Amino acid sequence: MSKTCTALEVLSIPELLDIMQGSLTPHDLAQCVLVSSDFQTFFTPLLWHTVSLTTLEQHNHFVTSPQVQKALIRNARFIRVIRVWTAKSLRPFMAVKAEELCSLNSLEFTWLRTQGSHATSLTETVARSAIRDTSNERIAWSLGRRVVKRQHIFSMNMGAREATLRELYRARAKVEDGPSQTARDSRDCPSPSDPRLDELYEDPKDEQLLILFLSYFPELKIFMSTSLVFFNPAVLKTLGTRVGLLRYLSLTLDDIGRKNRYATLTNLLDKDYPHLERLRLMFSNTGWTTFVHSNDQGESGAVKSSSLSDSKVVEPPILSMKSLMVEDNVHFYTSANSRKPPQPWLSLLRRCINLTSLSLSSVLPAVLTEIAGIVSEYCPLIDNLAIGCVGNTHSRLQHHPTDNNIASLFAACSPRTDDEATCSALSLPPILRFTSSKRTTGLKQLRLYGIPFQDQDYAPDTDSFARNNISPFRALSRHMDWLTHLDFDSMMEHDNGELFLLTVQKFSRLEVMNALPYARMRTYHNKGGVNARLWAESVASGEWACVETLRVLKVNIDGFTSSIRAVSASASVSAAAPAAQVTVTPVDPNDSDNSDQDNEIEPVSDVLAESLSGLMRTSNISTLQHQVCQHLNLLTSLQELCLGVQPTDELEYRGALNGVQEDCLELSLDSGLNRMEDLKELRVLSVMRMKHRIRLEEVKWMVGHWPKLEAIPGLLSSATYNDTDEEWEALQDEEQHIIHWIREHKPLLKYEAVVAPKGSLEEQSRPR
Repeated sequence: MSKTCTALEVLSIPELLDIMQGSLTPHDLAQCVLVSSDFQTFFTPLLWHTVSLTTLEQHNHFVTSPQVQKALIRNARFIRVIRVWTAKSLRPFMAVKAEELCSLNSLEFTWLRTQGSHATSLTETVARSAIRDTSNERIAWSLGRRVVKRQHIFSMNMGAREATLRELYRARAKVEDGPSQTARDSRDCPSPSDPRLDELYEDPKDEQLLILFLSYFPELKIFMSTSLVFFNPAVLKTLGTRVGLLRYLSLTLDDIGRKNRYATLTNLLDKDYPHLERLRLMFSNTGWTTFVHSNDQGESGAVKSSSLSDSKVVEPPILSMKSLMVEDNVHFYTSANSRKPPQPWLSLLRRCINLTSLSLSSVLPAVLTEIAGIVSEYCPLIDNLAIGCVGNTHSRLQHHPTDNNIASLFAACSPRTDDEATCSALSLPPILRFTSSKRTTGLKQLRLYGIPFQDQDYAPDTDSFARNNISPFRALSRHMDWLTHLDFDSMMEHDNGELFLLTVQKFSRLEVMNALPYARMRTYHNKGGVNARLWAESVASGEWACVETLRVLKVNIDGFTSSIRAVSASASVSAAAPAAQVTVTPVDPNDSDNSDQDNEIEPVSDVLAESLSGLMRTSNISTLQHQVCQHLNLLTSLQELCLGVQPTDELEYRGALNGVQEDCLELSLDSGLNRMEDLKELRVLSVMRMKHRIRLEEVKWMVGHWPKLEAIPGLLSSATYNDTDEEWEALQDEEQHIIHWIREHKPLLKYEAVVAPKGSLEEQSRPR
């Protein structure tokens, strides 16, 4: 009995409960409760902390099962988060007394599993960089914690035990299954066109149910609608009565072009929020075409087309607001006669004088320039900025932010003293001439998603603000003394790799650099990676200023083959000449077989030339591999090095992810791995979807030289990407030796096993 009491005392530690909640599944917790009633006191609150109904099966069982209704009434006091897809799922909660749901503080409307739209998924990805979850209620909707938890349970722990058949099947299905209806049905994840979803679509009765729920439980602090597209003025008015308690508000809005909806949203945003800390607004299918009329109010009932940003009337400031995220679809704004659409949230931005985080996705370029002026005048504390561009190809080409738009926003967030503002006021673009001198620091976190920079002119010694056309790289250099987190995408798709490296190597406080999401996985070509030759040359030109501070580096280094093509071509020419001199010997002119000898010389010369060229090409690749590894060895504070794509980042990638990086770092002892021996702080080395050459000897070397190493995701994936059966079987045997050695010498080392059928690279990389 004493042991039981001691165990219960240990389990009562809050930190330990957090670890359990983050690593154990609800099924595991339920089994603990069934095994011993002593665990019920501690594990039942964890089981009922979040009610999440994200599949059709969960919804139907929750609504129709009498056992669930009884359990809901019995454990309602533990519920803190309700996460559903439709308001129909709220009906069982109406049978619970309001005082029993005293702990409820969060209501979330999310997508059915794997059903979210492409634009919405990308928006939530951009939100990760700018809007961090600081709530103790563990709402991890933007961080994808459910996916991470599932990977830790089924994949990352493969080294501590044997994989079950079910785990192997799930891992294989993850690689093989495409977006087919059969795969969706097997996971109870229907497509949007599935007739089974008809009964879940919202109707006026559901909106009334939502209004009744909000009135019945007025203590909500967090309201999120990431999937439910509604714009009932009555719903927003009901939310408006809860402004005194709301801390996090996320709205997905539909067609605000109508007069009553626009007015309702304006009234909601104009309210005084004493405790609101984070706000997310997504405008879905916004009908801005109703604003093209020349009169003040068109025949469709539209309001005036003048933007709210033109008005200088500012409501009382919202001192508690820290984070603002806006997604504004732009594909609708195509009419040549249409005027600038109203942006009802711009007046709200003026009131957020303590705003520290701003995330903008698919915002019109003209609005970006206007935002830069507002930020420079009213928001001097912004240190976390995320800018994304999502949508179809047509909209991205028509309404893509220009370099000047992005640079203006960078400049608005940069520190400027009174003397500098006075001296350079005449040379600045008009939007930057009123930059406030209150800002004394620059950006600390920056993420750019889907924005290719076109500017190719880089002059480090030129004044960054000497011309109206500001380069984003020059404007970004203003933040080199403050930036700690840098997250880029699509920058190298337009040959900006050299500019990127020249800029990044100057940041002295950089701690996290993520240049990985722009890598497009292809079988024979990785478009968008940092060229290995440029990477090596950046080291030769001078050491990076962040070698002592950089802790996390995510980058795809490629181009080892393409970098030496020119060298190989010149080597072939130079090798052919000495080969001819060595092969040709004096010949008797009276010999009748002279012509035959001449014909035999050329093939010998070609063979020698090709052999020498191949040796030189292999030598150049090996030298380049060693140079890159030597540079990575300079980053002595590095704790996480990601060179390949991780499954948790799949939403951040465009294109098929069934391929593998062939032109990449090999990470073998022969190719320079032993040059990275100074990375004593390294904890994670990710080589997912890389055709690396890490074998048992390399694993032994890593464990011996990197004492803090905890995980090598992708360690056993190289056997998946081989052409012949012989290579596949040989690597399978080698990986079995690695598994046995790790279990014996490093049992806590985590690695991710990727199980896939044998086949050619071309077959595995083909989209399905």
